[in-house]
Amino acid sequence: LNSHPVVVVGKTCGESVLRGAHVYIKGILGAASHIKTGTLVSVWVDLFGVTLRGSLVNQPATDFVFVGNGITKVNRTQLISQGPGIGVEMTEVVYTNPPMNGVLPQKCYLQTLPSVVAGHVLDPQEGEIILDMCAAPGGKTSHIAALTNNKCTIIATEKKKDKVEAMKKNLTQLNVSSVHCFVWDATKLVGSPSLSSGSTTVQNQPPFPPNYFDRILLDPPCSGLGNRPRLMDEMSLNNLIGFSEYQKKLFHVAFTLLKPGGYLVYSTCTINPEENEQLVHWALTKYSSPSSPSSPSSSSPLSFPSHVLELVSVPQYLKQLSQNGLESSSLTVTEREKVLRFDPCGHLDDIGFFIAKFRKKECE
Repeated sequence: LNSHPVVVVGKTCGESVLRGAHVYIKGILGAASHIKTGTLVSVWVDLFGVTLRGSLVNQPATDFVFVGNGITKVNRTQLISQGPGIGVEMTEVVYTNPPMNGVLPQKCYLQTLPSVVAGHVLDPQEGEIILDMCAAPGGKTSHIAALTNNKCTIIATEKKKDKVEAMKKNLTQLNVSSVHCFVWDATKLVGSPSLSSGSTTVQNQPPFPPNYFDRILLDPPCSGLGNRPRLMDEMSLNNLIGFSEYQKKLFHVAFTLLKPGGYLVYSTCTINPEENEQLVHWALTKYSSPSSPSSPSSSSPLSFPSHVLELVSVPQYLKQLSQNGLESSSLTVTEREKVLRFDPCGHLDDIGFFIAKFRKKECE
């Protein structure tokens, strides 16, 4: 490795290389001297970001991580210019994952297997009104549309405008016509019950009245500890706690918007039990009784005076792809058997992921 000139990239760029990408100029921090177009180089990752952009680096530091070799597409001056385009075309990488970006863009959308499973667990049906609460970049949204042959109404919300615009572009490219996208804070999706006023007309503009959607997919922001490959994660304990608290707020909105008899699928791409099994336990406890002390007051638009929540099983052909919930969690044996936990060290060799399916029912 030491025989090749050095190119140093940041952590995000290095992880992209491990997923099959080439090195884009914007991800390069430093490089050895006298590099020309067509030079065979070794690519190293500076995990801690100590390399100043544009630095001269002739030898990798001891804590740099090697990710592969490649051929430069431009000279050194252009490599550190922060311009557009590919700086190094990878020829030998630690993991031989082929780049998939741009493959049949109008025919398919690249997703991990657990993400695909989440759409099948939701089991959307034609003619239903479905909410995807944190929808960007639109992979699961487009899958829901495909499973229903574009014959349902999907409301897709996302907090940031640029993410919504990117999602619209993806959906248009895939010829999805059943989705209505909105820049909207998902914690503020619930409107007054009077919004429905007995009308049978589909409302395609948030906020929405309680008990409105047939099915809801809640794939909230999470700690992402299941994503692969990851070279390092600097997540703090406070951040982990913050994720679970935010997820509970979103879950309460989802429960309120779900019709009696409707289904809610909760999924994350993390292995953190506080965001997975423990959140399921919290939900089952909080919504086990309409008179629970933890329930909002009846004067709140988020109240739920006559409905409770139950955890439901998924078909065996989906369940067999995953493991049960963690034994160390607060879930019962039966409850652990109903949730789907994907272990990044499991037999599928995929990302860490978690899925749980709930049904809202009338209080008996």
